[in-house]
Amino acid sequence: METEFSVSLNQAARRFGMSQRTLQRRLSAARTTFHAELSAAKLAMAKTLLSLGGRSITTIALELGFASVQHFSARFSAVHGESPRSWLRSRGELARLTDAE
Repeated sequence: METEFSVSLNQAARRFGMSQRTLQRRLSAARTTFHAELSAAKLAMAKTLLSLGGRSITTIALELGFASVQHFSARFSAVHGESPRSWLRSRGELARLTDAE
């Protein structure tokens, strides 16, 4: 599964057929931002990829465009209340990782 999360505000606006400013206004009206929505999408995809197994936490972090596994773990923990490793462990899925980290 290939993931692509290096989309810019301009690229997203074009995909939705609107200007950057229109997209920003619509997101603002929904009380959110492009950055917040992109971050939420990355973390949702992270949970999916972790559940599927076959990839290390480091690989998932880098595939989703996080600068480091530490940054990914910090963001994941802030949103989900536990680290990616703890999240996997609590679901009995830790053995599905491709390599020990």
